[in-house]
Amino acid sequence: MKRNAMWMAAGLLSVATIWWTPACTSNEGTAGEDPTGNEKDAGSSSTDGASNIDDSSTESPDASKGDASTTDPDGGEIDPFVEACARIDACATPTGPRIGMNGCYELLTAAPFARQLRAQYRVQLENLECKLAATTCAAVRACDRPNADYVALCQNAEGGEHCDGNVHVVCDDNTFEPVLAVDCAATGNICGQNGFIAGCGKAPCVQGETATSCNGDTLTECSSANVTLDVDCKTASTMISRKPNRVTIAGTTCGIDNMDFAGQSNCIGDGAACTSLSSRCDGTVLETCAGGYIARRDCAKILPAGQGCTVLEDGPMTGTHSCGPINPTCHASDNETCNPTTGVIGFCALTETKTVDCKAIGYAGCKTTTVNGRVTAACFQ
Repeated sequence: MKRNAMWMAAGLLSVATIWWTPACTSNEGTAGEDPTGNEKDAGSSSTDGASNIDDSSTESPDASKGDASTTDPDGGEIDPFVEACARIDACATPTGPRIGMNGCYELLTAAPFARQLRAQYRVQLENLECKLAATTCAAVRACDRPNADYVALCQNAEGGEHCDGNVHVVCDDNTFEPVLAVDCAATGNICGQNGFIAGCGKAPCVQGETATSCNGDTLTECSSANVTLDVDCKTASTMISRKPNRVTIAGTTCGIDNMDFAGQSNCIGDGAACTSLSSRCDGTVLETCAGGYIARRDCAKILPAGQGCTVLEDGPMTGTHSCGPINPTCHASDNETCNPTTGVIGFCALTETKTVDCKAIGYAGCKTTTVNGRVTAACFQ
């Protein structure tokens, strides 16, 4: 059965103000690094990777290509997330950032930790959320702002994150070049800034003063960028660095945090009481102590299918207990393929190799390009 087309935007990517774009860079993280935004992020100028795609799709097709009757090469219905990922690069302008199909899946294991990630990953996820929600090429393109527009801002600011109106701009701390610029307003949000930290969110707030609150399983909190975020407690996670290992906190509902002396609302577990931070895998279940209660999150029920409880081996949260691929047969760093005759793209869908038929979802075919040393494939009109 075909799933809700925005399961990603409404689920995993709802854990914070989110994002997305450039070619995959998340293999940079290691178990010894702190992926949080507490330090100014060196980042990388990967979003402007050169493209040799003949982008004749400047007037690209309506991005709502495909419907419930669309089938894949095996005769089944097209996964709407796959369709949305294919749409993103198909709608990209010649100078716009490209991520490829692998990159669209790559950030899935980082998304639960979105509130803690460094600037380059948070802005990628913001961009991804915006583009996955888009239903036309114009809406996809509205998420991006040209890096060239922010060269002067980044040079004057000497790196860091900044708001230019409602545009979230991340600047490289070493080169002072713009890394990525995302229009928060494209998803109905605003840009907030607190020192060298910025980000998209719903409304202004003051971190440390604005109280958290619950609405069912959703936590509303004030981010470090001084904007409110809605956090889905069933998918969001927090990492705490403790020697010798990292500890994950992965709640299952929203409630009063019994381990918070201020008695604030937080993502907590719905099981028995616990008093010490811990995380472990119990088969496919990620078990953690969240807010003073045991939380058990069954990774086998999380999309995309095929995930289990594991210690992540790739991405910015390497070394952290989380839901993810178990002994995957492919990796996000793998090259993608395009069969120019059939228009079929081969890619790594987090847990296994998959294909998407560009012609079946309304495009003329597929082409490849090299971004940051990796071959990516995209549909075109």
